[in-house]
Amino acid sequence: MNKTLYRVIFNSCRGCLMVVAENVKCEGKSCADSDSASRSPYET
Repeated sequence: MNKTLYRVIFNSCRGCLMVVAENVKCEGKSCADSDSASRSPYET
């Protein structure tokens, strides 16, 4: 029924296959970008 509304991609950060919407960008943030955003600015 909804065969063309999603696609399966490999997420290298998580190391697994994920289902995403067909209209998303091919490349997003890198693994390092998401990791640095989750850290506290006060960590050294």
